[in-house]
Amino acid sequence: MDANSKFKDEMSALDRVLTTPGSTKLSWKRNLKIGLKLYAAGCSRQALWAFSLVLEEDPTNILAHYLCGLALRTLDLSNEARTEWHLATVLSSNQAQSLSAEWARQMAHNLIKAEHA
Repeated sequence: MDANSKFKDEMSALDRVLTTPGSTKLSWKRNLKIGLKLYAAGCSRQALWAFSLVLEEDPTNILAHYLCGLALRTLDLSNEARTEWHLATVLSSNQAQSLSAEWARQMAHNLIKAEHA
């Protein structure tokens, strides 16, 4: 199966999941994976929605704030993106420093600096 066919199959499966009643109650990990696939496919608005579902379930998810910022920046919403990155930075300084939290904090910090440059 070529990459285009595989992508279409994945998007069809995703569409079935997202149109199933109660589908917004997927685990945050699954929503994060869906969002990443959508973002990688250039579907930033849909990815933002998936990342927002993660934050509904866990508002302290540093990675979801960081990824929301990326999707927002892609949608030319730079102020909103900076807000998400700032939240990721603040949350990571308040949480035990796991590797993913530290990575997200550093990435958010770098993006904030780049936005001001």
